[in-house]
Amino acid sequence: MKIRTRLTAGAVAATTSIAVALSGATLLAPAGAAERRAPELPVTDYGYESTAYGSRVTSGVAGLDSTRSAFSYLSCTSLAGRSASETLAAVSLPAEDPYIQISAVESRNRTFRDKAENTDGGVTSTNRIASVELGNSSSPRLIIDALRTRSTAWATLGGKLRTANEISSGDIAIEGITEEPGTGTPLDDLLEAVDGGIDEVVAALRENGGAIEIPGLGMVSFGFDRQVVKPRFAAASSFVLRVLVYGPDQLQGGGDDSLVGIGRSWARINRDLPNGLMGGYGYGANTELLDGVVKVGRLGAQPLPCNGTEGEVYKAPTAGIDFASAGQLVADGLRGRSFGELLDSGAARAWTEGSVANLTLGPLELRGIVGKANVKADKAGKIVAQNIKGSTIGEIIIDGESQGSFDPATAGEIPPIEIPGVAKISFFVKDKGTRAMRVSAVVIEMLPETPGVSEVRLGNAGVFIKRY
Repeated sequence: MKIRTRLTAGAVAATTSIAVALSGATLLAPAGAAERRAPELPVTDYGYESTAYGSRVTSGVAGLDSTRSAFSYLSCTSLAGRSASETLAAVSLPAEDPYIQISAVESRNRTFRDKAENTDGGVTSTNRIASVELGNSSSPRLIIDALRTRSTAWATLGGKLRTANEISSGDIAIEGITEEPGTGTPLDDLLEAVDGGIDEVVAALRENGGAIEIPGLGMVSFGFDRQVVKPRFAAASSFVLRVLVYGPDQLQGGGDDSLVGIGRSWARINRDLPNGLMGGYGYGANTELLDGVVKVGRLGAQPLPCNGTEGEVYKAPTAGIDFASAGQLVADGLRGRSFGELLDSGAARAWTEGSVANLTLGPLELRGIVGKANVKADKAGKIVAQNIKGSTIGEIIIDGESQGSFDPATAGEIPPIEIPGVAKISFFVKDKGTRAMRVSAVVIEMLPETPGVSEVRLGNAGVFIKRY
């Protein structure tokens, strides 16, 4: 199904948390690796960026919020042939008799060139979800299999910018409705539409003001389809469905409802870019498990767009995490921020930041964890500054006693910290590339015999200004 109608909808931004064991890719790639590999890929005249994720849950009930699942993105690049992906085994909320179950989520982003198809360069973002089940044993259930959304933005060989959104699904079912709806009612329209797949469901929602209630379960609404083509950029984005799932009282309101967003993709192509392409990310935390199974990616991630932020600071929704659900390693207020500015002189400056408000690990408490990476380029595109100024630990508390605050210059004064199960704690771990800067404010390495998490990185930031 190709959707080309421009719709508008307000984006949901909320505090999120999740209580599952996580793993993710190691934060820091070798310095300058992307620059060294770049010549192997064709350089185009455009800048590409894209994101995708499977779901996001915003809830008034503690323990039911979930950050963006399988969140994958490409920061700005002009290379065709770049790719990025994230996977998620499952989201199941709450743990007992869950009424939000999402399984086998895969998000992929890639840039491409296909002159045989009249494409000088483009970027596509795809999200696939094997199964979505909303509702539990005491309520109706909405079940969607093989849901996919894809957004693409590209340029023709003649330089015209184009966009497209596509969505598809396998079987869709609504189970457990005890009373038959009247003929011609909105619910009847929805029940008839499920046999036709996601295309018919979206059509039924549009014909009924964008939303239809399933009594006892919640309100199902079409997310949005946006496509924008401007002289200097084109962008396509799609959010398949939003479902307001009622709480245990099976009625709207009362503070126990959860808003579930399902199937998100976004792709953008930019042209007429200045001296350098900006890019990078800031995010609160990621982890590695001993078994290496990836369950959730970076928490609170905020990418930096190709052309910067026009002097504004972009902020990701905050997140919280109880690593391994054990109550022994808990972090709150995880967030990423990014900033990029092109000056009138032609120079550019950019920074990204990952922060954690509070971390508790046994007798250790860290407050105000901030990792910040900064890069500046002059009007000729030469990098003139790379540093981690602004990185800090607001306060270190050991056994209830404050040790004060620390920054990279004073990190050597941090007293030895011994925590059962922890092999090593490092502060302000940085990596300087040819045109990039990266930092993790705190890196916690667990002992090999410690079950679950093997490494945790907090306050993560990476930023670059590059030529391609």
